[in-house]
Amino acid sequence: KFGSSVLEREADYARAVQEIYRHVREGEKVVAVVSALAGETDSLFAQAEAVGGEAPPAALVARLARVGELRSAALLALSLARVGL
Repeated sequence: KFGSSVLEREADYARAVQEIYRHVREGEKVVAVVSALAGETDSLFAQAEAVGGEAPPAALVARLARVGELRSAALLALSLARVGL
């Protein structure tokens, strides 16, 4: 799991790729889980409140918040593809 303490900025995906590659090189199968970049979830929550008011529907806030994780997963996949994984 690569959380926001590891993924603070886009350049940190290279560190995650190194760690994943280390395990792959040892013959392990890897499932990597990523969180949104540091601060992104808070930003999305603030956006939800700004647009949806003080008490927006929780399901819609969750839908918006997952955008951070989806974006992060795509960025990690791009980083992995760059090194041939």
